[in-house]
Amino acid sequence: MSEVDVARHVAGVAAGAGLGSHRAAYAPTVIAWNRIRTVGAIAGVALAATVLAFVIDQAGLAWITGLIAIGASFGFALDAAQAWWHERETAGNRLAIYDHGVVAVVGGRTGVARFDSTTVLQKIVRKRANGGPVITACTYTLTDPAGQHFVIDSSFVHADQWGQWIQQAVTEAQLPQALAAVQSGHRLGFGDIWLTASEIGARNKSVPWHQVQGLRTVSGYAEISVEDRWFGLNSTSIADIPNFFVLHALVERLRGYVSSR
Repeated sequence: MSEVDVARHVAGVAAGAGLGSHRAAYAPTVIAWNRIRTVGAIAGVALAATVLAFVIDQAGLAWITGLIAIGASFGFALDAAQAWWHERETAGNRLAIYDHGVVAVVGGRTGVARFDSTTVLQKIVRKRANGGPVITACTYTLTDPAGQHFVIDSSFVHADQWGQWIQQAVTEAQLPQALAAVQSGHRLGFGDIWLTASEIGARNKSVPWHQVQGLRTVSGYAEISVEDRWFGLNSTSIADIPNFFVLHALVERLRGYVSSR
């Protein structure tokens, strides 16, 4: 489909799902072909210099330029192949944010999620590549109204922006109903973490709210502060805890209720 056709398709799906007004759209990330061409040009110049060095009987220089040519050629081939594959895999992809949910076209499949009902698993990895800037890779797995999963990730531009948007929108939509459920006496579960109006726990261990001072993430795992000491809440990675950001907001709200009494 053309870009216009994709936009019309997304708008129609959003209207059918009752997602409200359009807020933002995100296209796939763009490959830096200029950098790849530069590497290719370096490989070509180094190869030409190698041939010339052999012609003028400069074997030592030929070895140096030859190694440069081999390294640059390998880098060019690898980068070009990755760029081609990325553009092939992301052609026609689109992510659109609406008042009440998102629509994502990924690999020809369309996924829809409503903020008030979806379950989100998030995996955020920050790493420094070859001493360069810190790169953040985000992967969000959402469920549609039928309970089917679809994935959106950093292949879309501005992942930090739309990721924060999804986290905030899902929290705002689901926190009130979660609070109401807990205050009505229900026990809510987020993976193997559970909480009630009186305590928070994981599996068969728990802590009363009046002892809880906060919740934080360390190396991808959840920890709670109990009387000025931090403890691992469970052994499950945050990436495997559904709607962790809703859980975090719920913990802050419930411990706040207790401390204000």
